[in-house]
Amino acid sequence: MTAGVNDPLISAEGSQQLIDLLVERGAVVTDVWTQQGHQLTLPEVEAARDWYGTLL
Repeated sequence: MTAGVNDPLISAEGSQQLIDLLVERGAVVTDVWTQQGHQLTLPEVEAARDWYGTLL
């Protein structure tokens, strides 16, 4: 999961609560935090690519 600490729509606290909830329910969560807002950034795309590569 990627999250931006400057996201005007979803607070960092809200993102962390979602991560915590997913983990509590047994999900394996990899989180990537950026200093950005609610847009998808190149570092997030690269992190997703790298994560997906571990599944293949």
